[in-house]
Amino acid sequence: MKSKRSRIRERIPVFTGVFCVALFVHLCAFTFRASAADFRVYAEPSVESAAVGQTFSVGLFVDSPQPLNAYSLRFTYDQAALELVGTNNARSLITVWQTTPTAYSDGLVVFQGAGLKPFSGTHGELLTIVFRAKRPGATTFGFKEAAVYLANGKGTHIFPDMVTSWFEIQTLPAGSVLPAAPVVSSEPPQFDFSAIAPNPFVPGQDLLGFVVKDQTVGIKSVETRFITWFAWSNWISARDPIVVPANAWLVELRATNNSDQVSVRRFFRPAGFVFRIGLACFFVILLVGAYLFRRRRRRV
Repeated sequence: MKSKRSRIRERIPVFTGVFCVALFVHLCAFTFRASAADFRVYAEPSVESAAVGQTFSVGLFVDSPQPLNAYSLRFTYDQAALELVGTNNARSLITVWQTTPTAYSDGLVVFQGAGLKPFSGTHGELLTIVFRAKRPGATTFGFKEAAVYLANGKGTHIFPDMVTSWFEIQTLPAGSVLPAAPVVSSEPPQFDFSAIAPNPFVPGQDLLGFVVKDQTVGIKSVETRFITWFAWSNWISARDPIVVPANAWLVELRATNNSDQVSVRRFFRPAGFVFRIGLACFFVILLVGAYLFRRRRRRV
């Protein structure tokens, strides 16, 4: 029978192993928290203060010591003090939008998407928001929720530090002139490329590919609709590339920038059109033939 001392000696390696594992997990967690603290999202207004009625812009930025390629953010502001005029994503790190910037009635702006080119460093622009000052006094704006994702092939998500900004709104002295508003584009977005081509991976399927840009205010939305018989479908949100319905003979692509300027591209598919016209003619001939046949029988 083993003595008490021998049993304790046998347990020492087990206790040592458990202690080492716990220490390792603690150190890893500490290292992760320390590295996550280096990630930061923040807002920078274009002016130090604004007068009531003045329009100004606020840039939303990210700092990251490691390459990032995806972002999910919820930005909040005081609706009593600020009026949202519009957004500008022309210089955004996000190039593939899962959710385009969407403003809600409770003073929340939500957007998320990915960047084709990973970003690391400081002052990476995510979005620019244009506000108009409504009343004098101090106000705040900042991020309510934020998550960024490492470009490491694993989609590792980081919760960055969220910085809240204070901003002062002043009453404009009598006789003063409001500063110039941020640039608003008067030109529609430009399609650098748009074409329908066969899908190399799915026989019999066509894809509509496109590249649309607006270097001044950015793209607000891209939508598509089509005709399969004689009426247009509803507009639906579009991402490059679009799977074209096999029975569509006319397709439209509409891009809208953040100044609500619109560009439209139309694509005609002759084969589908000829097939439907031929089918319609066949039914017309069939109906006319049936009518003449019945009429002849009545005479007999």
